[in-house]
Amino acid sequence: MYMPSHDRTTVRTREEEDEEDRKKIKRPRAKLTCLNCKRRKTKCDKCYPCSSCTTRGESDSCHYEEGYEPSSHAWSNREYKAIQDRLERIENALLSSPRPFTSPSTTSRRRMGGEGAATQERAHSVLVASRSKPDYGPSPTFQEDMNPIYPAVRSDTFPNIIVTTTQARSARWHREMQLILDTLPNERQMEFMANHYFSKMQFLGLHIVEGVFRNEMTQFISLKSLNLHFSVDPAWLAQLVCILWVTCHYLTKNEQLLRSEAMINLGLTKSGLINLAIGLYDALEMAFNCSGWLFRPQLRILQTLLVPIYLNMQGCYHTGPLYGPPSDWSCCLWFDIAVGICKGLDLHLDPKIEDIAKLQDPALPPSRPTYSIQMIRRVFHDLLLFDTYSIINSTDVSRKLLPYAFPDESILTPSPSNYTDQAILSEGQPCPRAEKTPFIWTLHQDLISQEWRKIVVLLENLDETPYSAVMERNQVLRDAFTDFLALKADGDLNQHESDAFAITYSSYQQRFLRLHRPFFLRGYRDTQFEYSRITVVNGARQIAKTHRRLLNDSSDRSIVKSAVFMFQHHITALPILLLNALHDRSSSAQMRIELVESSEAFMRSFNSGFQLHTGIAAKGVCIANEMIKVIDNPPENLENIEDLLQSINVQSKAAEMKLLETNMNTNTNTSAITSTNTNSYLDTRQPQVDAQAGLNMMTGDQSNMMTLLPNAEQNWWDTDWSLFLRDM
Repeated sequence: MYMPSHDRTTVRTREEEDEEDRKKIKRPRAKLTCLNCKRRKTKCDKCYPCSSCTTRGESDSCHYEEGYEPSSHAWSNREYKAIQDRLERIENALLSSPRPFTSPSTTSRRRMGGEGAATQERAHSVLVASRSKPDYGPSPTFQEDMNPIYPAVRSDTFPNIIVTTTQARSARWHREMQLILDTLPNERQMEFMANHYFSKMQFLGLHIVEGVFRNEMTQFISLKSLNLHFSVDPAWLAQLVCILWVTCHYLTKNEQLLRSEAMINLGLTKSGLINLAIGLYDALEMAFNCSGWLFRPQLRILQTLLVPIYLNMQGCYHTGPLYGPPSDWSCCLWFDIAVGICKGLDLHLDPKIEDIAKLQDPALPPSRPTYSIQMIRRVFHDLLLFDTYSIINSTDVSRKLLPYAFPDESILTPSPSNYTDQAILSEGQPCPRAEKTPFIWTLHQDLISQEWRKIVVLLENLDETPYSAVMERNQVLRDAFTDFLALKADGDLNQHESDAFAITYSSYQQRFLRLHRPFFLRGYRDTQFEYSRITVVNGARQIAKTHRRLLNDSSDRSIVKSAVFMFQHHITALPILLLNALHDRSSSAQMRIELVESSEAFMRSFNSGFQLHTGIAAKGVCIANEMIKVIDNPPENLENIEDLLQSINVQSKAAEMKLLETNMNTNTNTSAITSTNTNSYLDTRQPQVDAQAGLNMMTGDQSNMMTLLPNAEQNWWDTDWSLFLRDM
C-alpha cells in the first residue's frame, strides 16, 4: 500500500488557509420560482410559462433569473388544440343562435346537486376564458385542486350577459340561481310579456334599450340550451325578472287583454299571473342577493331598480295589492339603494370614457363610447327626475328638512341627447330637440323637472327676486316649449304619442303657471305684470282643458291612468279660474262653464271605480263645486283673498268626507264579494284593497293601501294650497 512520505507532506500556515477560503466560488443554485410568483409569494410549477401566470393572464411577463432554464409544459399541442376547439364551438353556438325566441330550451328543471354544480363551475371557467382571452394556455378546467379567480376582463362582445369573473360560489348561490330559473315562465310567455312591456309600458324613460335587451334575451335562451345558465350575470337576470314582475300587475288589470285569444293560447290567466308575480318577487330578491347588489355597484342593478321606480314617477302605477312584497314594503327603499349605486359609480359627475373603462361594468362597453355615455346620462336623469318629485312640498322649509339626494351643486352630468335606438347603437349622431324620436318625450320631461328645481330656487326669496330674472327664466322655458310644440306641427302622432304630448304639454303649462303665479294678482293692478297675469290664466285654462279631454277620451290607457300628477295640476289651476272670474267680471260666465266641466270630469273619474283616482277626484269635485257657489254669489270685498280661499278649503273638505263615505257604503257589498274571490288565490302576506280603502283615505290610515309611494297623492292639494296662499 502506498504511504506518502513525510518529506512530501505540505505544511500550510493559517494565513494560507484563510486566503484559499476567500478565493472559493459557490456554485449557482437553480431558482425554483419565476420572478412574478416570487414577488407574489405564490406557488410556482417551474414551467414556462408557469400555471400561476397563465391563470392570471400574465403569460407574456413570466420570466426567470439567468442561469435557470425552466421546463416546458407537459401539455401536448394536440390536447391544447382540442381544448381551444371546444371553446370555439361553445362561442360559435352562442353567436349563431337564432334571434327570435323560438328555440326550445332543453334545460332540465331538476335541482342541481353538488356534482352538477361543480360541472357547471368548470364549464363556466372555460366559457369565461374563451370569451375574454383565448390565448391563456391550458384551461384551468383540468387543473386539480384549484378554484381559479379571473380578474374582471372586458369582452369585445356586446351585449354580453356572461359574468366575466368567476370564483368559488356557495351551494346557496347555486340553489337560489336554480330557484330563479325555475320560477321563470316558458319562452313564449316571456316573449309576450317582454313585448307588452316595451310596447305598452316603457314609453317614458327608455333606460333599457329594447334592441340590447332582446339580444341579451337571445343569449340567455342559448345559454340555457347549452346547460350554461349558471354563467348568466345575476344582475341581468334580476332585470329580466323585474320586467316580468311589473308586467304581471298590468296584465292582471287589463280585463280585455285577459280575454284575448293570444293570452288564452299562452295559458296566461289572471290567477296564474298573480301566482307568477308572487314567485317572481321572491326570485327578484334572490337575484339581487346573488349579484351582490349591496356590495358592488352595478349599472344593471340600477336599471332594474328604475323599472318600478320610474313607473311610479307618473303616479302610483298600480292600484290594489302588489303581489309579493310584505305589507310594509315601499319603493322608497329601492330608491335609496339606487342613489347609493349611482354615487358609487360616480354617475352624477359626468364620467368620461376613460372613467367608464375603469368601472369594468359589462353594461358599459368602452368600445361603444356613445352608447355608454348616453346610457349613464339616461339612467342618472331618470333617477334625478324621481329625486326632484319625491319631495311633494317643495318649499324652502321642507327642502331643508328633506334635502335632495342630488343637490343642484353636486350635479355635473348633462342631460342625454335625442338619440334613436339605431343611432345610439351604431355610434351615430343625435337628432335635434324638435325632432320626434322615441326618446323625445323623456328628454322634455327631464328638462321640465330641471326647470322645476330652478323655479323653486328662484322664488324662494321672492322679495329679493327682480322681475327681470323671472322673465329670463321664462324665455329659457319658452324656447324649450317652442321646440316641443313643433313635434305636434311637423308630424303625425299615434295614440300613445298623443297621450305623451298632452301629458308633457300640461307639465310645461304648469311650469309657466308656477313661475308667474306670484305676480298674478299684481297684474290686475299694475300693467308691468300683465304678461304674468295673462300667462297664468291661459296656463290654468289649458291645464284644465287638457286633463278634461284625457279623462273623457283616454282614461282607460295606462299612461293616462298612472299620470296622477295631472290631477294635481288640474286642482291647482281651479283657484286661478275662480280669481279671474272675480277680478274680471266679463269672464265670469266662461270661467263658471269651465269649472262645471271640470267638476263633471272629476265626477266621472270618481265613479269609474279606479281606486287610484278615487280620493284625488273627490277633492276635485268638491273644490270645483264650492268655487261655482262663490261665482254665483261673489263677495263684495276682494281684499282678503286668503280668508276666501281658506273657507273654500274647509267646506270642500267636509263635502269630500261625505262623498267618500257615501261611495264606501254604496260599494261595500260588491267590494266584499270581489275581495273574497280574490283572496282565494292570493298569498296570505299580500295586502288587500277593499271598501275600507275609501275610509283609509279619509282618515289617513294607509296600512291597507299598497302603492309604491303611500300618502303621496293624498296630500298634493293641501300642500300646494299652502304654496298658493304664500304666493298670493
